[in-house]
Amino acid sequence: MLVELGDLTGMWDGTLEQLTILAESRILTPASAARLAMRHACEIGHSRAGSEICRSARSYSHHLVLVGDLFSRSAFRIVERASGAWVACATFASFDLLSEICPMDGAPFCILPSANGRTKPSIELRRPRDWRADLANLIAAADRPGERHLLVVGGLPNSGRSRAVIVAGIEEGLRRNGLCVRYGRSCASNVVGTADERERQSRRHLVLIEIAFPGLVRGSGAGR
Repeated sequence: MLVELGDLTGMWDGTLEQLTILAESRILTPASAARLAMRHACEIGHSRAGSEICRSARSYSHHLVLVGDLFSRSAFRIVERASGAWVACATFASFDLLSEICPMDGAPFCILPSANGRTKPSIELRRPRDWRADLANLIAAADRPGERHLLVVGGLPNSGRSRAVIVAGIEEGLRRNGLCVRYGRSCASNVVGTADERERQSRRHLVLIEIAFPGLVRGSGAGR
């Protein structure tokens, strides 16, 4: 698994170790193992109130919201409980489901991996004023989009230096994996802050991006 279950839940015990083994043995899918791990972390939080492992799970675990049918059209959003940072993922075909799980407020931006599953994907960053309308127009005009994926990155400051630092850090995190980053509507490279500051402030979102679409931040590519 590219993302360790301990990173996902903020805890580690024998149950998560067994889930990891089952996922690596392909008895469970990584998605199923992740959902079971998050449920286990939540149960631990209720049954061991006051313990160190409980406080860790509550502070650093993630919340998963899933809509649709996993075997046809679906979309999901992963939220880090502590910070409110979130990343949603869908295909072009299930884009409409994002309206059910993504907050109406805030100013998210979008990541569109390339559709070519044979090579390391290129990335298009889009930061329009209205991401729903922008993506709807893009998808309507797409030529045979197929099962192309899209990610919506939210839980960001609405404006200002803090937002710019996080976005720049996310861009650098994608580039470090050798991805070609292109810029779409209302989005351009904007290097703000020091390298350490960008890496530190963007880490939460980069972890969520890797959970949602393995291979964009770590690994040899994401053929989805």
